[in-house]
Amino acid sequence: MILKTEAIVLRIAPFSRTSHVVTWMTQDYGKIATVVKGAVRPKSMFLGQYDQFYSCELLFYKRARNNLHIIKESTPLKTRPSFRQDWRAMGVASYLCDLVNRVSPDNDPYDSLYPVLDESLDMLARHSAEPDLVFWTEIRIMNQLGITPQFASCPACRKPITETSSRIGFSSSRGGILCPSCADDSRQPTSTARYEALKALRYWQTCSELPAPTALILRASDYVDIQAMLGSFMRYHLDMPLYSRQIAIKLLLSSLQNETVN
Repeated sequence: MILKTEAIVLRIAPFSRTSHVVTWMTQDYGKIATVVKGAVRPKSMFLGQYDQFYSCELLFYKRARNNLHIIKESTPLKTRPSFRQDWRAMGVASYLCDLVNRVSPDNDPYDSLYPVLDESLDMLARHSAEPDLVFWTEIRIMNQLGITPQFASCPACRKPITETSSRIGFSSSRGGILCPSCADDSRQPTSTARYEALKALRYWQTCSELPAPTALILRASDYVDIQAMLGSFMRYHLDMPLYSRQIAIKLLLSSLQNETVN
């Protein structure tokens, strides 16, 4: 059976001396893997037709008894060339593709991560890499996976979290921000952050479209707290290492520190 869909390249790996295995996030069939036979031969019909971070129109032969399908045609729709000149943006794009690859089941036609990744990569390609985009995308991905962090009320006692001058507590095991009483009584490890960090998380969680510039004033230390909270939440609930995230966050936070110094 030949199927047609739009797809984003998540990963390219060698299959043989002349062939590739390409992992795609598709618009209609979830995450799939295809063999590209003769991909690296000098006269291959696939030269320039796919690459990391490309969005393509994909035709492939679906194998009923094998999750490794055969590619027929690939036509690039978005090549996102700016990633080749912006190494911070490339680092972030690599992390987002790696995250989607890791959390997506194979051949799940109901997967809804394609539009999230496509929109985030488009914005990343148009603008410089910013922490806001990464954290907004992470929250959207967690929402799609059904593991939404609780930022409006305490998940332990259900009390709403109101503005406070003290630092707020966050527990990955309990699912979000804790009120002062539950944070003090919690036997589980908690981290803390300023209330401004919570306001930013709430703002990003309510944005269904690309986030507009906010009036929030965040310090570099707030971004450090935010990445730590979201990172610990994903590690706890996804139960997987995210080494690519460490690299992307390090690139982003180093740029913030340089801007602060300058």
